[in-house]
Amino acid sequence: MGHFSMEIFANPGSVPGGNQQATLTIKVSGEPIMTEPAAPINLIVPTITGVAKVGIPLTVDGGAWAGAMEVTYQWKVDAANVAGATGASYVPVVGNVGKKISVAVTGKNDAFSTVVPTAETAAVVA
Repeated sequence: MGHFSMEIFANPGSVPGGNQQATLTIKVSGEPIMTEPAAPINLIVPTITGVAKVGIPLTVDGGAWAGAMEVTYQWKVDAANVAGATGASYVPVVGNVGKKISVAVTGKNDAFSTVVPTAETAAVVA
């Protein structure tokens, strides 16, 4: 019916002698099978990067998802939602000093949503 090709590369440092390259071809046959919608699955846990310090931006890497058409963010301070903080970055403010920051990352599709929290940062410092 069709085929799928993919090239695979190894990092130069991971293979003695430098780069290695291979091509993988998968042949597909038969009629497609329709499956019921399923909830998105988080494959790589979301993480926060940056220093938890007033005025220094923190960013979230939403991780990797299977079955998610959209990924959204809700920043939290001591587990409470921060109003309007739904982007990929957040800048701690003076009121956050001594508190821990996390993000609820939600993978969504047309039928379901799955929420995965990040680990909390260290307590925010001034």
